[in-house]
Amino acid sequence: MKQRNGSWEIFATEATQVIDCPGPVADTVRATTDITEPTSSASSPTKRHAVDYDTVPVIASTVSGLMSVPAPFQTRDLLGVFELHCVAVTGVAGAAADSDWRIRSCAECKKKTPEGQDSCGSHLEAGIEKRWLLKLSIADNSGGGSVVLYHDAASTVDALGSSDVALDAQACRARAAALRATPWTLRCVFKTNEVTGHSYPEVKRMVPTLTTEGVVSTWAPSSAPVAKTGGACPFARCADIVADESLGLLLVGDMEVRAVRVLLVMQRPAPDETVAVPDPENRGLRVQRIARCGLQANSEDKYVARTADIAGDVQWLLAAVTRCASSRPAARSHWTSPAMPAVLTTYLSSHFP
Repeated sequence: MKQRNGSWEIFATEATQVIDCPGPVADTVRATTDITEPTSSASSPTKRHAVDYDTVPVIASTVSGLMSVPAPFQTRDLLGVFELHCVAVTGVAGAAADSDWRIRSCAECKKKTPEGQDSCGSHLEAGIEKRWLLKLSIADNSGGGSVVLYHDAASTVDALGSSDVALDAQACRARAAALRATPWTLRCVFKTNEVTGHSYPEVKRMVPTLTTEGVVSTWAPSSAPVAKTGGACPFARCADIVADESLGLLLVGDMEVRAVRVLLVMQRPAPDETVAVPDPENRGLRVQRIARCGLQANSEDKYVARTADIAGDVQWLLAAVTRCASSRPAARSHWTSPAMPAVLTTYLSSHFP
């Protein structure tokens, strides 16, 4: 036996013997112990203790602070639930090398089942189900990194939908665009992969940071560990962004970033303005729109938003009225509610003065 994390843990060895508890002792224990009582200090070693990640106490963190913890071939016991706000999803991929965004699992025990098998071997009648298993590339104003998103948390994300439907390339693009289109609030814990020998962050709760009703209820300005890196994707004013094409750098102030999120208020096209023209290179359309920075209400500066792709993938800019777009397609975001610009501006003014 050994004491760990405030409790005793029992481990069996070759010399371990299990004998029946004497009847009088067992009766006394059962009569004086009630593990169903909330105030009871006793617990059952075979009972699963579920954590409510909607109400659990959290530790405010940033992407760069969280990504500074894992080290190659090193595991760390890092306790607690870490909450990150206003996170951009910059990439989506399957976490398993031999599958898409989902894995085939036994409907009973959730064990991974290889292609060609109708069961896990232990539950022959349970059947097979598809479960989400995603690796998300994420970034905020401090840095970037990756996290794992398993089915239990992924199934609550509206942008992903059901895992049972057909998932072709077009469906993947649509879901990836929906994930990129929203700033997210994540609650993560650190897990250990015993095979690879390293710790990794796993998402346990994923909800939009901003909605038409306002900012997520758990958000509040607070300090958090930051270790700034070049993989950041911050919100920024248009005037603060500098693109150095000769060096291939994208800067926000004096910080190099991978991408940037901006709030653009699209201007209605003039009667003689051509918004879209055919693109001979990809048999699609080249689209450009005039916009103003939504975070500088008093500025009269105008900007040009351009994109080129097949017709189905440029509608976000063609149909834009008031939208939040990225300087790079991989991280663009958009809003369709008239109330959203005011909500976003208020949030950013307090979060990024």
